[in-house]
Amino acid sequence: MISAARTLPAPVPCRPLRHGGFTLVELIIVMSVMAILLAMLAPRMFNTQQFTVRGFADQLIASLRFARETAIAQRAPVYVQVSGNQVRFCLDAACTLPATGADGKSPYIVSAPGSVSIAGSGNFAFDALGAATLASPMTLSLVGDVGQIITIEADTGYVH
Repeated sequence: MISAARTLPAPVPCRPLRHGGFTLVELIIVMSVMAILLAMLAPRMFNTQQFTVRGFADQLIASLRFARETAIAQRAPVYVQVSGNQVRFCLDAACTLPATGADGKSPYIVSAPGSVSIAGSGNFAFDALGAATLASPMTLSLVGDVGQIITIEADTGYVH
């Protein structure tokens, strides 16, 4: 009988385990890019004045358009009084009969936030066809850190 000596296979050298982490250089680069982005965006995020002016402009435009639509729907004029820092909507020229807003509240008054003012004043009405009773387009300027202009067209009553 021939006896063969069993030989064990040669040991495989162990590879060092590689963990899936980031190198120090990669972390420093990512943190540097984030710091640059934060330095550029932080002043814009903390200055909310421009957002306040734009938000009030959108609210005022929507309110004026609602008043125009109300005049068309009711086939009766809706009067608008712009004075100081507020806009009042009424169903009569003397403004003794206040209009009801889209939320059902009466009187329907839109007031500017404390940091925003309305430059321009006057009274006009939207007639039953939606046209504004103006001789020429009316311009309302909202003044804050940034400005916003709202125009009411005379012939059509279009607000933009």
